[in-house]
Amino acid sequence: QQLTSASMALQKLNGFEFYGKPLRTAYCKSKSDAVAKEDGSFVPKHKRKKPDGGKEGVPSYKQPPAKKPAADKEKEKEKEQDKEKEQAAEGDTAMEAEKPEESLAEEQPPNSILFLERLPAEVNAVMLKTLFKQFPGLKEVRMVPGKPGIAFVEFEAEAQAAVAKDTLQGFKLTPTNEMRITFAKKE
Repeated sequence: QQLTSASMALQKLNGFEFYGKPLRTAYCKSKSDAVAKEDGSFVPKHKRKKPDGGKEGVPSYKQPPAKKPAADKEKEKEKEQDKEKEQAAEGDTAMEAEKPEESLAEEQPPNSILFLERLPAEVNAVMLKTLFKQFPGLKEVRMVPGKPGIAFVEFEAEAQAAVAKDTLQGFKLTPTNEMRITFAKKE
């Protein structure tokens, strides 16, 4: 129900004139404090742990770099030199092995039609259209009857589809469903 109401609100507010300018709306990427309070997982900002262990109120990019002992610096230089030697010897095969999903996704040549996987069962074409209409050139969203969890999204041009694919790759429609987008096979 929350996904449905969020999709409806997103659809109705997108492009709404506000102070003479059209609103741009999109799904949020993290949980708001209001939702966290509702489900009981809320932690006040002053009690939240900093992921980088930084000083209170100072962004990590403004903090001075941490000082390391000279011995640690030498070890890091040696490790970097070893890595460079390994990469030169192995070529690009090491990088390809680290990203198996990306290499699978890029096996298909660019196409104006995207193939969506790992969709929750409650997602419908209207919700996906609302999500993808923020990208120019959207032509059609097609669900596959009898096969929940997959859909096709068609754009006018391959470049437009590529932008949407790169932007929404891994987008979480629910906390457990991370959408996977690839180019559809050309017929």
